[in-house]
Amino acid sequence: MKKIITTLLVITFIAINIDITKSETLIKDTEKELIDNIMLIKKNKKKAVFSLIDKNTMKIEGYILGGSYDDYLKVINNDIKTIVVNSGGGDTDNGLRIGMDINTRGLTVIVDGIAMSSAANYIFLAGRKKIIKRGIVGFHGNAQAASRKTDLDKYKKELKKDLQDRYKITEKNFNEIIDGFTKHLEMEKEFYKNIGVSQDLFDLTQNPEKGLESRLGFQFDFLIPSNTTMEKFGIKNVEGESDLNFAKQLGINIIYY
Repeated sequence: MKKIITTLLVITFIAINIDITKSETLIKDTEKELIDNIMLIKKNKKKAVFSLIDKNTMKIEGYILGGSYDDYLKVINNDIKTIVVNSGGGDTDNGLRIGMDINTRGLTVIVDGIAMSSAANYIFLAGRKKIIKRGIVGFHGNAQAASRKTDLDKYKKELKKDLQDRYKITEKNFNEIIDGFTKHLEMEKEFYKNIGVSQDLFDLTQNPEKGLESRLGFQFDFLIPSNTTMEKFGIKNVEGESDLNFAKQLGINIIYY
């Protein structure tokens, strides 16, 4: 849980409708090639590339990192109606800003590979229409859930000392970082309110047991929710379903219900 906050703060410091038939033409590689590509991206921690598949379709592939929102803005335009995503997630602030723009534009989001972590939380959920063409969509908490499970006053003191020791930041710099994180939490809350998705999903998946009783001792990386479970948390307009065998091939420890 602290990793989410640390990643957000340090990076901050250092730094519509396409039908399914048409969407099939966007998928040219085999499942094995797709799996191999995802594993390579993971191994190299490859930063997301934003590219045009055609006039109306953008692809996001790779990890959302510092500067990814600016990269997104360089490619997005008013002709684009569809976003194809294959991303393991990454930086929460950049992911949220991308998701907010996708939602404002009313775009369709197609998952071809993986949409995990911030790619699920913000990019997948932002789609007015959501299509899981191949692969999986997985959740494991968000910034709000992480902040509630952390003693923030204690953590701020620890973080301040760490950043001062490592980067020699000033009191003003640190306060700007904290203000940025506070703003992110407010933006995140407003985003979920606008799209009608319950924060309960992220509070639930912030825990390692992902909704099971903790006494059972099970721990999972992600919850892969069924379409029925998605609906319970307010996630609507979903076509297709996650492929559990896909997760198995990637070696991801998941729970599905």
